[in-house]
Amino acid sequence: MKKLFFVSLFVTAFSVQSHEFIPHDYIFPDGLKNYTEGTKVAHLGSVFECRPFPSSGYCSLWDTSTNQYEPGEGVSWESAWKEVKGVDFNFHFPDQYKIYQAGTRVEFRGQTYKCKEFPDSGYCVQWGDGNVQYAPGQGLHWKMAWVHLSKAGVLIPENPLQTKEVNEIITNRR
Repeated sequence: MKKLFFVSLFVTAFSVQSHEFIPHDYIFPDGLKNYTEGTKVAHLGSVFECRPFPSSGYCSLWDTSTNQYEPGEGVSWESAWKEVKGVDFNFHFPDQYKIYQAGTRVEFRGQTYKCKEFPDSGYCVQWGDGNVQYAPGQGLHWKMAWVHLSKAGVLIPENPLQTKEVNEIITNRR
């Protein structure tokens, strides 16, 4: 009796979808009093540009109790700002984590992080199989790999060891 062996090869193709990074002048609300026509701010994972005069006067009107012109959030934000196509990050963490390199910007929990330069950039790809110690803003050693860039209204916990919370977030995203 002859035995037949079948070998099958499955190839999975995927595209790496990166977001177009848009340079910006400030991370909202930093530099608030300097906002004028054409000023670009990063906020909530997007980039917003201050509209031309006379609307540009609204761009610097903001505080915690008067937020109607807050980019992307306030009830009248479109009177002062226009959203620029693109974002201030390349990926949503941990999407495509195996290809992160120096300078890669990721969004995680409403915050934006940039992968550090070589040799520290090697830590940015350390994810999966229960390894959460380099998760941006969360893992025990995240500051070895990442630079925190944005303050999108979400506070980073005082205790960086939040592995249970990180695992729940990632599990729910899949």
